[in-house]
Amino acid sequence: MKRYYADRTGLNVLRLLIFAITAMVIFLAYRYLSFIPIFMWIIMLVFFTICFFITIIYLPLYFKSVNYYITGRKIIKHSGFFYKTNQVMRFDSIKYTTVISTLFSKKTGFNFVMLNAFGGRMILTFLKQRDLEEILLEIQLYKQK
Repeated sequence: MKRYYADRTGLNVLRLLIFAITAMVIFLAYRYLSFIPIFMWIIMLVFFTICFFITIIYLPLYFKSVNYYITGRKIIKHSGFFYKTNQVMRFDSIKYTTVISTLFSKKTGFNFVMLNAFGGRMILTFLKQRDLEEILLEIQLYKQK
């Protein structure tokens, strides 16, 4: 049984993006809502609180909880922070796979695999490039048997 984890560089890239968007919203609120100070401070505080919760609490716990296991005949996905989910898909039920890799995916860890079967779909998120290739090779080798 081989175990895969979510790539931690994806966590850092998401944190950076969320911080940048939050800084932009806070700047725009300061710039354009300064004539209504109470509304401006409420908007700024709400966005800062959401940014703090997502980047410091939720995302690290989510990335820590995402695990993928590959046995000889099936792939198992464990994920979730608030709600734990377990998904199991047999290799022989997979009809086709879709690989989604973003620009600079080797550096950002934004590699995703969608495993499609009749009546279901499993999405493997934030994989390292090496792990992505291993998983696809494992599925391909099983299908050729």
